[in-house]
Amino acid sequence: ELSSSLDVGGQIRERSQLDAKDVSPDASTADFHELRTRLHLGFAPTERVEAFVQLQDSRRFGNGSGTLSPPTGTIDLHQAYFKVDALSGTPLSLKLGRQELAYGNQRLVGSVGWHPRGRTFDGGVLAYEGEAASVDLFAARLAPGFSGTAVAEVGSNNLLGLYSTWALGDSQTLEAFALLDNNTREVADETALTRLTPGLALRGTRSAISYTLEGAYQTGTQAGVPIRASLLSATVGYAFGTGSPSMDMGYTRVSGDPNGVSDGERGTFNTLFA
Repeated sequence: ELSSSLDVGGQIRERSQLDAKDVSPDASTADFHELRTRLHLGFAPTERVEAFVQLQDSRRFGNGSGTLSPPTGTIDLHQAYFKVDALSGTPLSLKLGRQELAYGNQRLVGSVGWHPRGRTFDGGVLAYEGEAASVDLFAARLAPGFSGTAVAEVGSNNLLGLYSTWALGDSQTLEAFALLDNNTREVADETALTRLTPGLALRGTRSAISYTLEGAYQTGTQAGVPIRASLLSATVGYAFGTGSPSMDMGYTRVSGDPNGVSDGERGTFNTLFA
């Protein structure tokens, strides 16, 4: 049965920035204005099928060419996907195309909505939505790997992920995930990158107090050098009341690599697509 569901909308965001990061009193101040325009069209021909297309133009006032010869590359297809729900009568859905991916607090995979352009991925998401848990299995093709200044692709760059959220009660959830990013380009007869990032995140609230505990580990190889890296984070927040200010305190530790690869390992944790 056909549905007349049609969604037409958009966004115009102007953001002015005054940048004076230099500590020198004689440093000049940089000021600029960013304009991001998004237009979208969503269409649901049936209750189970949805199609979505979103165009985006991102530019700075006064930094482009004249309007008779506008700059290239400012208008892009930000999102373009179709989604099918209740596959074969199951609680599974499939979403294919260019789309935003954002999980957890977006520390490792995020859409970066504050950015003038934002981030999207070309790929697919197979999702399960249940009462006690939700699980997303996704795959995306990343920017290709190149050799020197050559423009011919010499390897594939991919992201595979499993992200699950489990309800442990009315006010507590556990997120378990595993992310694999790899670049099959060869560097000195070694695969450029094969990196696995598993992790857990516990989030909850107790009355006016909220908390988050996170941990992730990275292993694999980059150009033949083993990867051994980690991330640990804890955050505690207090809400003074509905509609009132809140306060958070957090600590995050990511491993580094002061010796470089001279010790035979890469120890710097990579936050991937934060």
